[in-house]
Amino acid sequence: MVGSIGHAGTLSFYPPTKTITTGEGGAVITNNEEIANRARLLRSHGETGKYYYELLGYNYRMTEFQAALGYSQLRRIEEIIRRKEAFAKALMEELQDIENDLIQFPRPKPYIRHAWHLFQILLNLERLRVSRDRVVEALRAEGIEAATVAYPIPLHKEPIIVNMVGGHGRGGCPWTCPYYGRKAVYKPLRNAEWAAERVLTILIGPLYTTEDAVDTAKAIKKILNYYKR
Repeated sequence: MVGSIGHAGTLSFYPPTKTITTGEGGAVITNNEEIANRARLLRSHGETGKYYYELLGYNYRMTEFQAALGYSQLRRIEEIIRRKEAFAKALMEELQDIENDLIQFPRPKPYIRHAWHLFQILLNLERLRVSRDRVVEALRAEGIEAATVAYPIPLHKEPIIVNMVGGHGRGGCPWTCPYYGRKAVYKPLRNAEWAAERVLTILIGPLYTTEDAVDTAKAIKKILNYYKR
């Protein structure tokens, strides 16, 4: 299962897109007791006893309400994934006649089960007269609110990476980091920059139907064929 490779894994429960949600937040999973204990300390102010602080921690505790929501969703996780799979399958079937010409989309290997957290479409801008952002605007004008962009800026161009700023107010990483305040200069990462200009994202919610997928595909084909060179 995802998260079982390596010393620790992290999960996101961000509500609009993740497979299950607790309203917000996430989780750390590990089979290493030392890592687990440190995560528990960081989650709850660094307390090892009542008002006894061993390190700088945070208030990352999950509420009982959030846990109850997450537990109820976890019991339905197979149903949620099957719904997303059905949406993605229908979308791919409807878009296959423009695949490789105007777009590319994920084709999971037979031995991989894709959770379809998002449906990413790579536009062939060389075959279109407009930018990716204009395509997204047109899709939303057609009522496809699920059309968005994730992510428009490559990480090496984000201010937090360029300026090495983060969690301690004066800059730096949340724990220890040798790069406080240093400005990083990266060589151009052409592939990341090329992809960031072309990726279009379709959100897949657990209540989306195959009919929604067909409507989405119709809108995509209508717009791309209109803007085709």
